[in-house]
Amino acid sequence: WKIAPEANPSLPPVRFTLNEAAAIYLAARLLVRYSDEHNPYIVQALTKLTGVLPDAIAGHVHSISRSLSRRPDAPTFTQVFAVVTLGWATRRKVRIWYQSSGSQNVHEYLVAPYFIDVSGAGYATYLVGHATYFDKVHTFKMERISRAELTEEEFELPVDFDGPALLESAWGVMFGEQQTEVVLRFAPAVTRRVKESVWHPTQVLEDCEDGGCILRVRVAHTLEIRHWVLQWGAGCEVLEPPELREEVAGELRRAAERYGDQ
Repeated sequence: WKIAPEANPSLPPVRFTLNEAAAIYLAARLLVRYSDEHNPYIVQALTKLTGVLPDAIAGHVHSISRSLSRRPDAPTFTQVFAVVTLGWATRRKVRIWYQSSGSQNVHEYLVAPYFIDVSGAGYATYLVGHATYFDKVHTFKMERISRAELTEEEFELPVDFDGPALLESAWGVMFGEQQTEVVLRFAPAVTRRVKESVWHPTQVLEDCEDGGCILRVRVAHTLEIRHWVLQWGAGCEVLEPPELREEVAGELRRAAERYGDQ
């Protein structure tokens, strides 16, 4: 016999300074912007946070909570999020039913949840863990999981596993051992904006004589960065690799053809 853990155990009380609470608020605000699913746990966390913030700031937090509460309910995502989080915290494997973007079928996987992350590139939440089927660490988009069950099977987190370090090779969440150097040339009109941010841990910036700049990064996959490049329109040119340059040029040509009659 054993006592089953709570489905949603409470954590010990924590005291925050004003700056610490404001930092948590900003982190939650980013999570809200980069996850479009209704998540009641975010609403509950923000509501509790208002109890320790000055009225001037608490009013903004209340406004965000009300906005989130108006989103359509997502019971499937909420159930999946709760199960995966509990498996992550208690080091127990979860069984998920998952439909990948390129498949019409739903497949069952047994996963040891190593890490949970959110990506602005896809406005989604991701589960990173060891999948028995693949026998390796794999990424699952949680919005594509239709069902999740917590199992009694425990797992040990590899001593050399580091979630944030693993994703340093990714532009978003697509990681891998082999990396490709991506070289982008930005027009003078957008260069100041490019220089205002650190877009990737591997980035190297070079000034151009015309006032533009060149950005170099190394990523495991180019799919996520391709979408980011397209957001800059004519302000960004792909120099390397050739495959990415062709893909972006093709997208821009098709876009121009669509607007060609106007």
